[in-house]
Amino acid sequence: MTFESEFYEQDMDVFKGTDVPVIVTITNATTSIATWTFAFTVRRRAGDSATPIFTKTTGFVINDTDKTVSFTIADELTNSVRIRQYYWDLKRTDTDNEKIVASGNFNLLGTAATPA
Repeated sequence: MTFESEFYEQDMDVFKGTDVPVIVTITNATTSIATWTFAFTVRRRAGDSATPIFTKTTGFVINDTDKTVSFTIADELTNSVRIRQYYWDLKRTDTDNEKIVASGNFNLLGTAATPA
């Protein structure tokens, strides 16, 4: 899945138990993004302050030339999650620069072994 961002909203359709590569382009970055840090979070719904369904804070590959952030939603992150619609966001987490750069619905779909 490839997204352009700042601020970008896009739905993700993800099959349960499947690795999903994601690329987000930060389109309005006017400076280097090489030192930026990120968190990818899936919640029950937008604005939900309860404990997230899962959060990924490592494994981001930043390409400063193309202004892209790449990562994989590993299959084990969705294996035990109930099939339904959630909400995702990608947040820049640097001190004094915290802000959501992309978000949308996270549609967790069934597989052949776990039909929807």
